[in-house]
Amino acid sequence: MEAAEVRRALACVAAMEEEAARFYANLANVVRVAELSAALLFLSGECRNAARLLEALYGRAEGDCSSELGQAGLEVLQRLRELNDRLERGWTPGPARVAELLEEMSSEDRVAGKEVYCQMAAAVASAYVAGVGRALLMAVAERERSYLRVLRRIAAELREIAGEAAGPAPLPRAAGAALEAVAATRSPLPP
Repeated sequence: MEAAEVRRALACVAAMEEEAARFYANLANVVRVAELSAALLFLSGECRNAARLLEALYGRAEGDCSSELGQAGLEVLQRLRELNDRLERGWTPGPARVAELLEEMSSEDRVAGKEVYCQMAAAVASAYVAGVGRALLMAVAERERSYLRVLRRIAAELREIAGEAAGPAPLPRAAGAALEAVAATRSPLPP
């Protein structure tokens, strides 16, 4: 992978993070439980911070990002845009539907969840980046993993509110294994 390709891919991941920031902020506006709404606003801010960091390091995405993100990434980006459009036009999903949407964004089944996709993209890209850039990408990947726990907890509480039983939500093994594999192939950063 060429350096220019990595830069374009990370610029597109920044665009995905920005759409996710909009998505979580939009959901925060429809969730009627203050603590859960605040958690979604926190995630929105974190996504926006990641987007700003990636844009500062790698620039703004140009074009539709289809070649940079691949099919799975492009589907996530398009899905986020679609959901944001609906939410911004006044769609108000109930707690069970919001839980489903959050579970979709934290899905590892198809590697189509936003959090899993961004975690893996940052980890893989870090193999091509050195120095502070690499350390920052690994930090982004680690944070994405922690956001999965928050998203799954919010979804579980929304399911409880809706009177549905929440299923078990283990942390993604595939994504964690991918991070560990990438980390094992690279020498540790000097102190």
